[in-house]
Amino acid sequence: MQTPSKNYKKRAPVDTKESLLKEISLLESQLAASSATLGLLAQRVGDNDPHSTVSTYISQMHKYNETKDAAQIVFGRLAVLNNTTLKDIHSQYSVDSED
Repeated sequence: MQTPSKNYKKRAPVDTKESLLKEISLLESQLAASSATLGLLAQRVGDNDPHSTVSTYISQMHKYNETKDAAQIVFGRLAVLNNTTLKDIHSQYSVDSED
């Protein structure tokens, strides 16, 4: 069993009033900057319901994926018509194969 004194960490030396006031000032500045950032983020997010935001995002992702799939079909058919590879078609149209 440990004694209570072993649970306490050694304290740093006592700071001067001036250094504490500087630290408080710095912390207040950081708090003000954080509050401003939070305000800007809150404006960007707005009053939207999180579930609505997620639903909108999912809907947009579905549209994106459908469009991407359609483009891949067209690229595949172009590759067949030109007797080349899909990779060459992607290169020809400056499309990243990972997209």
